[in-house]
Parts: sequence; C-alpha cells; structure tokens
Amino acid sequence: NGQKDEERRPSFRSVRYRRNEVPPETKLFGSDEEYPEGGQVVLNWEGKDVWSVTPVSELEYSWRLSGKDWSPYSLERSTAIERLAAGEYTFEVRARDRDWNVDDSPARISIVVTPPLWKRPWFILLVIWTLLLIVFLVNALLKARVKTALAMEEFKMDFFTNISH
Repeated sequence: NGQKDEERRPSFRSVRYRRNEVPPETKLFGSDEEYPEGGQVVLNWEGKDVWSVTPVSELEYSWRLSGKDWSPYSLERSTAIERLAAGEYTFEVRARDRDWNVDDSPARISIVVTPPLWKRPWFILLVIWTLLLIVFLVNALLKARVKTALAMEEFKMDFFTNISH
C-alpha cells in the first residue's frame, strides 16, 4: 500500500530562478552626422544581453535627446525625429532586459542640425555687403551722370557764349 501511494504521487521538482544582475549593452548605428534643419533624423540601434538570457527581440529600449526626459520603454529599435531646429544635440539610447536591468552606460551619438544656407551668418553678411555695394555703385553712377550732365550744360553754355561773341 505504501509503495502504491508513492507511485501515484507525482514527482515535483522546484527550480529556483536567479535574477541576472548584468545589464544589457546598447549599440547605436551610424556616426556623428550633420542633418539639414527641418528634415528627418532617423536613428537605429540594437541591444545585446551579455548572457543571452533575454532574447534580442525582447529587449526594451528608451531614448532621449539632449538630456530631456527618457521615452517610455518599447521594443522599437529605431526612431525618426522631425523638425529639429538648428543646433547640436546628443542622442542617447539604453536597453532593459527581462530582469529590468538597465544599461548604465547608454549609447550616445552627436547630431548637428545645420540651418539652411540663407540662415547662416556668413551668407547674411554676404547679402548685406552685396546690397551695400550695389547702393554704393548706384549712388556713384548717379553722381557721375549728374556730373556729366552738369559738365555738358557748362560746355553748351561756353560753346554758345563763344559763338555769339
């Protein structure tokens, strides 16, 4: 009877789960680049769990731009940022695994958004200088025409005065 009870009893095995303490690593693709103002900046990244406990497809990511608040974690591995004003930005992204370990050294990339040609200081100075040059040349041309007209009038006066005497 005692032997039959042991046979009927299912055998149980317990497994103790040990939390992984090593955070995943995050890698950004691309290098420090320049983008035009008002355009779209597309950034891609990936993560890797050091011990491969969390599959790459299950890693979650959070990103931020120039020290602002972190985005909510998601499975997305890219983002498109639109309509950035001219300036320098730092993009950071970090990964989180199943055990909620967060990459303590987020991947970083510098982004430079350049203004259009007509907004650049050297171009504005060039346009102002060109306009001033045009105003100066038109003024000099008008003065020369007036001087020539006055000289012609004086010549006519002298000519007609000499003819009449």
